[in-house]
Amino acid sequence: MAISWRRGCVAALALLVSALLLVGLLAAVGLIVGLRQPNKIWVIPAGSGYFAIGRIYSRECHRLQAQGALIDCIDGYGAILYLPYAGSGGYGVEHTLFLIPDSSS
Repeated sequence: MAISWRRGCVAALALLVSALLLVGLLAAVGLIVGLRQPNKIWVIPAGSGYFAIGRIYSRECHRLQAQGALIDCIDGYGAILYLPYAGSGGYGVEHTLFLIPDSSS
């Protein structure tokens, strides 16, 4: 029984370490791409959506500013995942995976 408990604990620890490594890798790639290509992002198609890394901004925030809202938009380096709306005629949802604010914006 102790062996199966240890296996479960090791598996959970390995999953946690893998997730932390993946997030760290995404953050590093986002910073490298954003700093080397300040006006460009890398876009990787993912099904009918996409995954983007680099200098990103919130489209929703900028849309609200254009409509006259008095809010500050945070631009920075990071990664986003766009998933399209499942139904017809709808817009998709953009999920910010992480965002490191740009101190110059």
